[in-house]
Amino acid sequence: AAMLLWFVPWLRTETRAASLALLGGVAYLTYFPPAVFPWYLCLPSLLAFIALSGAAGQAFILIRRLSVPTVRRLVYGAGISCLVASLGVSGWLLIQVARQVRAQQAIIEDGIRRLSGLWLRDHALPTDTVMLEPLGYIGYFSGLKMLDVPGLSSREMVATIRRVGIGWGPIAEELKPTWLVLRDSEIDSIKAASPRLLADAYVSVRRFDVRPRVEALSCYGRPYLDFDSCFTVFHRQSIAPIAQ
Repeated sequence: AAMLLWFVPWLRTETRAASLALLGGVAYLTYFPPAVFPWYLCLPSLLAFIALSGAAGQAFILIRRLSVPTVRRLVYGAGISCLVASLGVSGWLLIQVARQVRAQQAIIEDGIRRLSGLWLRDHALPTDTVMLEPLGYIGYFSGLKMLDVPGLSSREMVATIRRVGIGWGPIAEELKPTWLVLRDSEIDSIKAASPRLLADAYVSVRRFDVRPRVEALSCYGRPYLDFDSCFTVFHRQSIAPIAQ
């Protein structure tokens, strides 16, 4: 509904502009990114609220001009009920998200990513490279050169993806990183595209698995944490494997 408000000629220009920008943003997220992560939706949500609020405001002004008091009371009552319900749902979601994010910080960010970065700092050479997706914590605490997918901090990664595509296997074969830090789904992707790469060129040296802690949580939205609950660290075999 919010994306179609720009078709309504009598709405304010600001409302229609927000609606049209929302349509463009949703179209972009629909056709270009390989996946839509939750933080991608913040700006579209804001534009939707602006568009809907602008339309609702003009609707209330129009209703206020009606000469039938009963209709005005009914509409105002319905509007207030919707507002109270919206605030109630938003408050409940805020509490649930706070619980979810607190668990993510303790179990995922500190329990896996921070520890993974510190472990790499203790076991890697300063000139080593690391191929992975979650750039922040592991890159910061390890202090190593990150070859992150899709290349937020690595020009080499961007150039490689342009040559061989976004597949994990071809990228690893091309860049030959010293270390791989992979989720199970990324391991499966490499095995599907480059069946012998992990067996011939890398050895698994450490596994960070907090799935039992995640599964024990009772917070709303717990499945979101499953995605980052297990990482395996691989070391390139051209250099002697490092003991755990």
